[in-house]
Amino acid sequence: MQFKSVDRIQHFEFGYWDEVYDVWHKQGLPEYIKDEKAANEYFGFDRFELCLMNNGRLTDLNWLIPQFKELILEEYEGNLEVWLYI
Repeated sequence: MQFKSVDRIQHFEFGYWDEVYDVWHKQGLPEYIKDEKAANEYFGFDRFELCLMNNGRLTDLNWLIPQFKELILEEYEGNLEVWLYI
């Protein structure tokens, strides 16, 4: 890291309720926009990609700050039930 000044902060959203697309379509959003990726492109948000590591565990969302801690509640047939907390 060089700790230089930045020209701007990132501009992105993550996650929309499915119901919001119907409302937005009635308000003029083009009908071809039916998912988060298309909406983000339409609104001009910065693109970001999520790369899950470590067997795709949810706790690998290491772009979220502060990081989540996990408590494994149960493991069965190779699946984990995990409680995430800060």
